[in-house]
Amino acid sequence: MQNYELIPLYQRKRCANRAESERRGLLHYGTESELLLMKPEISDIWEDMEKDWYEKCQLKAIRLSIEDLAKLRPEWYHIFVDYYYTENVRKSDIAKKHGISRQSFERKLNKALRLVKRLSYKYLDEVLHDPAA
Repeated sequence: MQNYELIPLYQRKRCANRAESERRGLLHYGTESELLLMKPEISDIWEDMEKDWYEKCQLKAIRLSIEDLAKLRPEWYHIFVDYYYTENVRKSDIAKKHGISRQSFERKLNKALRLVKRLSYKYLDEVLHDPAA
């Protein structure tokens, strides 16, 4: 059972708080959708923040998958690192460095990329659902 004498007092206090906050330049919104209707640029900010967070999760997943590549296939890892983390280098030069043909180099590089891609999807799922990430 509600105390009907207190309801008008509560409503007056709430109206007074709203009037005070409006005088100070603060606005009260009922729901998130009302807020987005009043200030549409806020949704853009939230989308940018979510996109940045998702990109960070993707980078973390790729980093973890490359670390796994080093453990699972060290030869593929060295080819991968030599090709993607060295500037101004030709495939044939890296192939000579590793003592293999250019075609063999490309096959190993493609296999390494496929493995990194599969591991990245696995880790991305884990990173997205990890509350500590």
